[in-house]
Amino acid sequence: MAPRYSEIRCPMAVVAGREDRIVDPHAHAVQLHNAVAGSTLHLLAETGHMPQHARPDAVMAAIERVERAMTGTSAHAEA
Repeated sequence: MAPRYSEIRCPMAVVAGREDRIVDPHAHAVQLHNAVAGSTLHLLAETGHMPQHARPDAVMAAIERVERAMTGTSAHAEA
């Protein structure tokens, strides 16, 4: 898939744990971020392979930033 990363045209937040011992975030998350124009990169300190479980607040915040950039608002903030 990596050769086609640059074809992605949708807003994207790339979220990874800095201390991921399963997948090297610099070899994968950083590469993805660098290939996708306009993406944002969030390397979370003291976080391993599953940031959505370890740091759901940070993952949600990254998603909401993308949503706000697209729509000007956040559905989560309105709830």
